[in-house]
Amino acid sequence: LIASGDFCGACHTEGYDASMSKAESRQHVQATFSEWKESWYGRNDVTCQDCHLAPDPATYVRQIRSGDLRKPERYAHNFVGANYLMFDTSLGTNLTFLRGGIVPGLSDAKNTELIAGQGEATWALLRSAAGLSLRETTIEKDRLRFAVAVQNLGAGHNLPTGVVDQKYMWLEVIVRDGEGTEIYHSGAFDAVRGETDPDAVTWREDFIDAEGKRIPDHLTFITAAISHVRPGVPAKDEDVVTYETRIPPQVKGPFSLKAKLWYRVATQEFAY
Repeated sequence: LIASGDFCGACHTEGYDASMSKAESRQHVQATFSEWKESWYGRNDVTCQDCHLAPDPATYVRQIRSGDLRKPERYAHNFVGANYLMFDTSLGTNLTFLRGGIVPGLSDAKNTELIAGQGEATWALLRSAAGLSLRETTIEKDRLRFAVAVQNLGAGHNLPTGVVDQKYMWLEVIVRDGEGTEIYHSGAFDAVRGETDPDAVTWREDFIDAEGKRIPDHLTFITAAISHVRPGVPAKDEDVVTYETRIPPQVKGPFSLKAKLWYRVATQEFAY
């Protein structure tokens, strides 16, 4: 059974109804399994196991991206995914607590070594999943308009996927003039406070209570409805985001654009 995508689908399909929440009709919270099954990957027998249980998941994803659909020669049970937090060794004893202690039979040093390796594989897999592409730029009088395509290049399901009221993705863009002065910034991240620009273009779902208010702390049993700030990007698809800003007087080009796609496993509201 573990060799089948059905094994993964048993957990990676989730819905809320009146038996467990305030929802009057069934709410689809997580559809990772169906996202995969209905995608190019599902149709071409590229399974969950092929990517997440490959000895080097990121390398295998890039192999698939190149058109080579050969299966891995062997599989590993590391189950590399997207939860980078669980492999952040800089957390020290806090990480040990989050992970429920050290695996029996391992020394602290060996445990840290294995976790660090898993963390590198996790980061590499995340980076292999997405891409950014500039699709349009126009300047008319004092207005600059541009579009950035957020591409799902390597994930066999939506990007992001799962229960994404906490883990989310957002786009940061910075435009500078010919002298390097910043004239537009959207999606900034405050690394000191851990806060994201509230106006950033964000891919996340929201849990809504019976009064129509967003639930920031994952209290599933009071959820009445599910909505999306912006739905995840399907496999081998893209979401084009358009921006427009005023160009200040006397500002000269050429203009430069820096775009960065961020991913985080929890909102700062939840952390607080």
